[in-house]
Amino acid sequence: MNIGLNIGYFATFAIGLMSGYILFRLQDRRQTQRTLSSSVYVPLHEDLHTGLRWIRNAEAFQGYSNWNNARASGHVLLMDAKLLALLETLFERTLPEYANAWFAAKDWVDRIVREWGRQFGKPALSGVNIENINWLNLLAQPLFAVELAAVRPKTQVSLIEGYWHPGTSSFEEFATERWQDAFDRPELSRFRNAREAAISEITVALAKLGKKIRQTL
Repeated sequence: MNIGLNIGYFATFAIGLMSGYILFRLQDRRQTQRTLSSSVYVPLHEDLHTGLRWIRNAEAFQGYSNWNNARASGHVLLMDAKLLALLETLFERTLPEYANAWFAAKDWVDRIVREWGRQFGKPALSGVNIENINWLNLLAQPLFAVELAAVRPKTQVSLIEGYWHPGTSSFEEFATERWQDAFDRPELSRFRNAREAAISEITVALAKLGKKIRQTL
């Protein structure tokens, strides 16, 4: 009996078996990543891409459904631990904090704009264009944003319970004074901080998700 030949045969067989197992695991891992990409990464990337635009415009974030689906399906258990931790912090803490800050700031802004309407507003002018301003976005800016106060000539601006009319001062001047008066409100300070945190974390998450998606193409 050729012991050396048998040892060589079994060694070759073991190497082949191990190589096959490794190949199987790599293929299985690639399939898992492709499944994650189509079922989780792409939908979340789309939600966050759209949500980033909403948040920058001081609007409510509404893209929770795909994250909730990923958790309910168990797909999150297959994700990279660091990416999962980042997304959990974003969806479970940062975005809810943004939502709470947004509701509080929006409620205060609606009330103060009504007050301005009663204090500064006039009845609507017939035949004159009406323009609606995103007051929350304007008032929450860390520096006054002239472009957010830009209105067309001969335009009246809604103050909910009245209208600003073109007169001795420009709407930019009127809006600048309102921004200065409102700047230190705690509702707006909290909203600025929550929005900054959300934008920062979403930007990082989009980069990480984008990289995962590209790796499966």
